[in-house]
Amino acid sequence: MSIYSVEKVLWELQADKAKVEKFHSDPVSFLEKYSLAEDERELILAQNVRVMADRGVSQMLLFNAWQAMNGGAASVPEYMQRMNTPAGQN
Repeated sequence: MSIYSVEKVLWELQADKAKVEKFHSDPVSFLEKYSLAEDERELILAQNVRVMADRGVSQMLLFNAWQAMNGGAASVPEYMQRMNTPAGQN
């Protein structure tokens, strides 16, 4: 896994609301412009924050991108549930 490529996607999503809207409207097309391996693409599409964190992606960046993509503070309980569920059980 290329942490840089995944973190670049997450950084751009948390920094630009228009990119979040593009991601939501057609996530597969949105991710095509990034150099991602298939498993990286799947992790981002599934928003599998636990596995991304386990693979070394910045947890602060994951949290900020999660909120940007899922409606802010109201989405924090789901984020915490995903982070506290061992990989393979979500």
